[in-house]
Amino acid sequence: FLSMIGQAVRVAKQRYPGQKAGILATTGTLDAGVYSRAFMDEGVEVVLPDEEQRRYLMSVIYDGVKAGKMPTDPEPFNAVLREMESRGAGYFILGCTELPVAVQSLGLENNFVDATTELAKAAIEYCGYEVKE
Repeated sequence: FLSMIGQAVRVAKQRYPGQKAGILATTGTLDAGVYSRAFMDEGVEVVLPDEEQRRYLMSVIYDGVKAGKMPTDPEPFNAVLREMESRGAGYFILGCTELPVAVQSLGLENNFVDATTELAKAAIEYCGYEVKE
């Protein structure tokens, strides 16, 4: 059984030891606490988006990527990242499949861990193949 969340935690701990994880995901995912619990179980502190930031992320996911309308202004997304960094986030988990699409569309560069990509890499390795970067 491969876990997207477990893979994200494993990779994040390797890449960013001792740093807090900023979790970016839908409100439902954040409220369920699946990422938060997984990180805290591994001794990693998390920083979550506030209510306004959650509304923005939901809009990016549902009104943007899912609706086929890619966001074009990187500043609101960067503002979310900066504010979460001010609260200690050292890197960011892209915890929903739409967020990496938005990040790429906006041309954002930061310390991101794409949970979907890490799951795909783990599946390739599990099948006995080598991941090509």
